[in-house]
Amino acid sequence: MTWAIVGGVVALVAVLGVLAVRAERHTAAAKLLDAQAAFQRGDFAGALKLLKDALWVPLGDKYGAADARTAAAAVGLLEDVLKKMGTDPAPLTAVLKGELAAASQAGGPVAQAVIDPVKRFLDGDRDGWLAQALARKTLGGDARPQPQAGADLITVAAEQAQVVSTVGRALGAGKIDDALTALDTNLQRADGAFRATLLSQRGGASALKQDFVTAAADHAEAAKLEPDNAAHAANLAESLEKLGDPAGALGAAQKALDLQPLADVRDLASGVIRRLTALGAAPPAGDSSTGN
Repeated sequence: MTWAIVGGVVALVAVLGVLAVRAERHTAAAKLLDAQAAFQRGDFAGALKLLKDALWVPLGDKYGAADARTAAAAVGLLEDVLKKMGTDPAPLTAVLKGELAAASQAGGPVAQAVIDPVKRFLDGDRDGWLAQALARKTLGGDARPQPQAGADLITVAAEQAQVVSTVGRALGAGKIDDALTALDTNLQRADGAFRATLLSQRGGASALKQDFVTAAADHAEAAKLEPDNAAHAANLAESLEKLGDPAGALGAAQKALDLQPLADVRDLASGVIRRLTALGAAPPAGDSSTGN
């Protein structure tokens, strides 16, 4: 009897959850219209509050085409609000915007990991994204730590390896902020190939935080420092893809392939080209990805 009651309660909760999701779906379009009206009045805070409900997420994260278009419009309005607030929305919204654009054609899944940062922002900026974005803006452009004149550079291979290992352990443990702090500290004492390695790690850490602007900048500098390292070009290609820069992404991906990299890097670069060409981008000259 007890198990039957528990099973009934679980079933009831599941039904109520489905009904709640359906109700949210039916109100999403109306909330979007209200958010657009608030934006036109200059009520940006009000628009953000309404967008929380306008960005509806289906069970299983699989959108129908019409629902994806509504969600894409909500993300587009969020971008307009953030621009009015003086910050670049791309690190927060670019990936979700791209996936919703693809789903808007015939429906399709959008990964929860892509949706969550935007939903958390709309739920009171729970990750502090806006404060961090505005702080980056006040730094005036290139925020990557640079070695100062006369700096005590880290040149001993064993010490360099220890730094790289420490950062790697922090990232492996999910301590992204600790890794970024260590990277910023040691980049002030790094040049050449060692600096390129740290920038690559920093780009990867920034990507984990959905900050693809910083990731792209770090990978671009790493690629300049080590132009024959295909991994830097492939990482740059992926970051530019996330930022909605297909031309830049395709160029970087082809650069990586031209360097005849090992399989994992080749697969990363080829994947960028395949995804973008499937969305209608012209393949780069010399594209060799189709056979992989």
